[in-house]
Amino acid sequence: MKKNIAIFALYLGLVTVLLLSTSPALAGVKEGADAYLKEDYPTALREFQPAARLGSPIAQYAIGDMYFNGYGVQKNYAEAFSWYNKAARLGLTEAQYSLGYMYDNGLGIKQDYTKAISWYEAAATQGYSAAQNELGFIYFKGTKTPKNYAEAFRWFNKAAKQGVAEAQFYLGMMFQKGHGTKKDYAKAARWYRKGAHQGHTGAQRGLGAAFAIGYGVEKDFVMAYTWLSIANAKEESTEVSEIIKGLKKAMTAEQITEAEDLSRRFLVKKKKSIWRTVGPFDTPAQPAMP
Repeated sequence: MKKNIAIFALYLGLVTVLLLSTSPALAGVKEGADAYLKEDYPTALREFQPAARLGSPIAQYAIGDMYFNGYGVQKNYAEAFSWYNKAARLGLTEAQYSLGYMYDNGLGIKQDYTKAISWYEAAATQGYSAAQNELGFIYFKGTKTPKNYAEAFRWFNKAAKQGVAEAQFYLGMMFQKGHGTKKDYAKAARWYRKGAHQGHTGAQRGLGAAFAIGYGVEKDFVMAYTWLSIANAKEESTEVSEIIKGLKKAMTAEQITEAEDLSRRFLVKKKKSIWRTVGPFDTPAQPAMP
């Protein structure tokens, strides 16, 4: 779990906390959050503790996050679990997801997939996209609970519509193969496109293959070469490299130049930008790249 998850949680309920209470202890959540962001963890912990004892889930979660990551304190999964548990039971989605993660991986508590799924579902039902994506993956793989493509599709669909690139990739694959839903190549390509523009390598390969074969989109070797090259630049695959070689044999020199230029422009733009979530059907603007 990453620090930005904690930062999001800290500010998620901060305004509400301050508006609904005049308590100096609860008001200290803001001071704690400011100190946390400045990486002044001793001050953050000192400010969060009174609010946490008074039942602030934001403060409880923040303290749990500090123990989980070892920020300003010695890393202690058992202590992190204790604080996450308090916040989770008060309904904080980030804490519910974190608690699920700890049960899932046996951190600070005995591994228990049933409880992990239960807490993931608690967060996912409230709309937490990371939990929705995790549930999709769990039901798709079937290693922690019986495989259920319909459930996997349902949760991936929710996460994908919130802009989670991995969920967009899996949703595209499920539409392509007819897992948990009716096979639909056009929708497969549509979701691959969403994940591809966010930088998901699997989605880029899927979209490149769609253009190469012509399923869900009009066959276009330039776009196939473009997306497969982008994917290979991030994570080289021998299989993809062979497909690119085959495409080059069927393309003119001008087409190859165009594809290489498009892939280069995409990669340069991504290096200069923040890879952020977009709306479910907002294709990020990419010149000459449908």
